[in-house]
Amino acid sequence: MTTGIRLSFNPAWHKYLPLLVAIDRGHFEDAGVDVELHPFTGSAHTQLPLLDQRELDMTIVASAVPLLHHLGQGGDVRLIACINQTRRSHLDSCRLVVRQDLWDSGSVREPRDMQGMVVDGAGEGSPIDFLLRQALFSGGLRLADVRYQCVGRTADLWPGLLLKRSVDVQSMIEPIATQVEADGLGTRWLSYSDVTPWYQETYLAADRRLISSDPEMVVAFLSGLLNGIKEVAAAEGTWTPALLTTAAKWTKHTEGFIQRIGGLPYAPLDGRISIDSLNAVQEFWISQGLIVKPLPADLMVNMIPLERAASAVG
Repeated sequence: MTTGIRLSFNPAWHKYLPLLVAIDRGHFEDAGVDVELHPFTGSAHTQLPLLDQRELDMTIVASAVPLLHHLGQGGDVRLIACINQTRRSHLDSCRLVVRQDLWDSGSVREPRDMQGMVVDGAGEGSPIDFLLRQALFSGGLRLADVRYQCVGRTADLWPGLLLKRSVDVQSMIEPIATQVEADGLGTRWLSYSDVTPWYQETYLAADRRLISSDPEMVVAFLSGLLNGIKEVAAAEGTWTPALLTTAAKWTKHTEGFIQRIGGLPYAPLDGRISIDSLNAVQEFWISQGLIVKPLPADLMVNMIPLERAASAVG
């Protein structure tokens, strides 16, 4: 008997490639799970209330302030697997982009060079803002040492801010950063691997009640996901024709453009969530005054289904 999972994610981002592969190759079907897709655009954090309201079963969320707030306020959500994390020579999904004239003049090469410049974190407390702040601090700078702002709150604003010279360094996601560079508006600069090589950016989140009421379905879904991760990992960071075809199909980008963005996304082979990464993110945002106190791991994470799935997949 086939069981169903209502899953939401943004298919325009190929950092979710293991999930896309699992869908296309039939890994979920093989595990006996019927996946009902609910695509969306915009912030992943808009999906968290839908889990609480039982309109969804699973979604992809980012390790950021909105997730921590939701969990801290008693959201009926648990993180059950890592979807992507930073690894050198693989895709980094966020970039700092330096306005082209500043890059051409050599004004910006090191994080400390941002002193006195207009820098935009897009959304306060977001993964994009996390990259910007970590880059500043790696150069010994504080927010008071730059003209910090979060004006570019949506991706459609970023090219215009650079074009009008309203911003010197803009933090942004891929593939927008690559398109901005292709259009000659800026140069891709620092990414997570340069300043936070330990960072796990996105997780699979599930309704906590589903984990309790139907653990076998959750384990089956995770088995399908782990097979998708294994298939991507087998490519060893290099795009294959089959993986390019899958990424192009879902994201609607050309294969050439996808290759220009960079290497394959990376997820740990066992899908395991790093508690150290979660705790480091919490401590950072506490230091920034955006959350008050850290949450214990058992209020954020449940890896029991993942461990069972990993044993089954082998």
